[in-house]
Amino acid sequence: MIEESKLLNRVDFRQVTIEQLNHVLNVVTEGDGKKINILFLTNFGLIQGEITDPFNEAEDYEPTFFQSVIKRTIEFRSEAIAEAEENNAATRAVNDGAYIPLKNVVIKHHGSAGTLKIQEMILFTEHIVGISFSDSSLE
Repeated sequence: MIEESKLLNRVDFRQVTIEQLNHVLNVVTEGDGKKINILFLTNFGLIQGEITDPFNEAEDYEPTFFQSVIKRTIEFRSEAIAEAEENNAATRAVNDGAYIPLKNVVIKHHGSAGTLKIQEMILFTEHIVGISFSDSSLE
């Protein structure tokens, strides 16, 4: 029987910080109609988007196609790594950083005046250099 992957026992500092910042921003703006956006500073530009949860299990939650694909991909990834670790105790995952699922994404490249809009994406935390927040959009 395959044990759960050691990936499930890891905590990513950036991911937890971002999740908690998102929670705090949601709490402090609850009921006032104000939208605060988290800004992710990366080596290639600024990224702005709404954090989503492809593993949301609420009854009234209907995941998008993208979220369903990401959820299954993450599950398959964890199973594949667990199997590799079981088959060879010396196996270690590399580049095993966490990710932040985003929707309604706007990307502003450092070298460009324009922006790129993406409906949904995954931002791997190892690409995040810093975070901030703003009540204005990058658009």
